[in-house]
This record gives sequence, structure tokens and C-alpha cells, in this order.
Amino acid sequence: MDNIFDKLNDKQIEAVTSTEGYVRIIAGAGSGKTKTLTHRYAYLVEAAGIHPGNILCVTFTNKAAGEMKRRVRALVGDGYDTSLITTYHGFCVRVLREDAGRLLYPQNFRILDEGDQKKILEEIYSELEIKLDRASFEKIRRISCRNLHGQRGNAALRRSDFLCRFDFTVLETALFRIRKTA
Repeated sequence: MDNIFDKLNDKQIEAVTSTEGYVRIIAGAGSGKTKTLTHRYAYLVEAAGIHPGNILCVTFTNKAAGEMKRRVRALVGDGYDTSLITTYHGFCVRVLREDAGRLLYPQNFRILDEGDQKKILEEIYSELEIKLDRASFEKIRRISCRNLHGQRGNAALRRSDFLCRFDFTVLETALFRIRKTA
């Protein structure tokens, strides 16, 4: 356990040995945030006897989460579950998967990456014959006015109202397509 406190300053030791509540470390790059958090994890497991399944460590990138796991394993050994050292995205996906039924999501739902989202929207825009230039916008606005008010021509429709309705139409189409492929 001595190695838990190796090369830590007084503030870091204070953060490492705090056992009540969460600890948020705010500091600049290279100041020892990850070191402090990984040493705290080791302290909680080894000194406080807390099961690793009860310790959540979240960070922003896969690279940072991987580095945290590597450092924790170096401190406490490979025999511990480090699956809750993760990214915010990874943790949220885990929660969604555990409670998918309650959310009325299919158990095998998938999260679309940016490329998949773009492909679906391009297909929808193509099907709806939409180009996002000014002439197309005016054409869609006239069609929307006719559809919304059952008349031809100059129904008042603010651009923001149109965009909300237009975005909803695209969203509905995208959701239908995603459900159909799931």
C-alpha cells in the first residue's frame, strides 16, 4: 500500500484519502489529475475495502479511460474488475442497455455514429428531393404552407416555424427507417 502514496503531494494525498462522497479534480494539463484519481481508486480498493464494482471513474476519451485502467492495474494488480473505468459515453450506453426495456428500446438497439447518421439523412434528403439552397427552401416553404393551411400561396409561415416542422419531418423519417432496420 505504500506505493499508493509514492510521489504524491499533500493535496493529492488529501484527495486520495477522501472516502466520503465524490472527488472532482480541476487542474491544468500535466498536473497529476489522472495520477491522483488512479491512486484514489487503488486506495479505495486496498485500504478501504471497497469492491471495484462500486467505484465509477469517468473521463471523456477512450484513450484517457484506457490509461486510467492501465495505471490502476499497475497499482492494484490485474485481478480486479475495471469495467467502470470508462468514458461518459460508455457509461451512458451501459445504463441504456441495462434499462432498455424500461425505455421501450429494443434490447439490441444500436447507436449510430456520425457516418451512419449522415448516410441516413442524405438518403432522406434525396427521397424528399431536398437541396438546402435558397430556391429549394422557398419551394418547400410553399408546399408546407399549402399542406399546413390547405390553400395555395401566401400563407404566413415564419422560417423558424418551417424549419421546426421540416426538421420534425426529417426526424420522423429517420426514426422510421432506423426502426425498420433494427
